[in-house]
Amino acid sequence: MKTNEANIVALLEKIDAGKIQLPDFQRGWVWDDNRIRALIASLINSYPIGAVMFLESGNAEVKFQYRMIEGAPPRPEVQPEELILDGQQRLTAIYDAMFSKNSVRTKTEHGREIECFYYIDIGAALDSSIDMLDAVISIPKEKIGTPNSVGRKILDLRTPESEYRQKMFPLNIIFDNVKLRRWQRGYDKFYDKDSAAQDLYTKFEEIITKLVKYQLPVISMERETPAEAICQVFENV
Repeated sequence: MKTNEANIVALLEKIDAGKIQLPDFQRGWVWDDNRIRALIASLINSYPIGAVMFLESGNAEVKFQYRMIEGAPPRPEVQPEELILDGQQRLTAIYDAMFSKNSVRTKTEHGREIECFYYIDIGAALDSSIDMLDAVISIPKEKIGTPNSVGRKILDLRTPESEYRQKMFPLNIIFDNVKLRRWQRGYDKFYDKDSAAQDLYTKFEEIITKLVKYQLPVISMERETPAEAICQVFENV
């Protein structure tokens, strides 16, 4: 068994490419919107969110069926290098909200199914008097409606200009350098003569940098691990 830290972007890229998948016996995606928002807030604050555990694939005596995580594109031609034993819910939440370009299929705390996109309220994220959870918002997939966060009015974020105007940063571009730079240029152009708004985004870039550099603790079980040990570890976690 090996332990190390892995950059969050590198892990998400491996998940997207199918190099990291789920053993088919893992349960499905179950997290609700509030838990996703709370996880994102923890990442922004650089709080630890716990280790994830992988099993190296390739053991001839331990052959699990496998599948992509919820929200990831199908990769039937790809054989995974690693399988997720622990951390599925966290990795799926991060991938769907911050890496995938599709809306996130989740549910409210009352169990109603919803589809939404996630944003960071730039001003709120930089205000030390506001809980970071309140700076993370989810909005219906149409990008217009009442956010799934307390005390907010209807938002219309259907165009980049409306995102700039309301200083709402779309989280699913944060790890896409091309789209991130395009959004930044659009924001700068929108606030061409507003130095205060430009200074605000400059400060916000520190949050982006922290997220891009976030390291997750990873426990890896070697491919030679006996099936009995794998089952015991999986039961324990």
